[in-house]
Amino acid sequence: MDGFGPSKTLKLAMRSFKTENCRVNRHGPVSAKKEIRDNEQVKTERTGMSEEFNMTMRKFLKRVGVTSQQAIETAMRDAGPDATAGKEFSARVVLTIDDLNLEHVVEGQVTGPD
Repeated sequence: MDGFGPSKTLKLAMRSFKTENCRVNRHGPVSAKKEIRDNEQVKTERTGMSEEFNMTMRKFLKRVGVTSQQAIETAMRDAGPDATAGKEFSARVVLTIDDLNLEHVVEGQVTGPD
């Protein structure tokens, strides 16, 4: 080291590390954030759905998932371990959007805590 910064070997190692942690195209390394933005743009173009629509839908579905999990956990706790331990319960979720005449049903199994 000559006292003016990292050695050439260290610079090459840092460049190699940065390249290994991101995609490389014909113009050089592409950051993960840029790759995500590019992928979102492709999805938006392919589906015709705006980024705002995608964000509102994701927020809604996250709220559905979180509140549904909380409701299931509360019901399991209230029923007590004798009634729920290791038992399988049929679960059903019905998503409706009246203005779009949408009714989407998801069915599955939830196993009680041990």
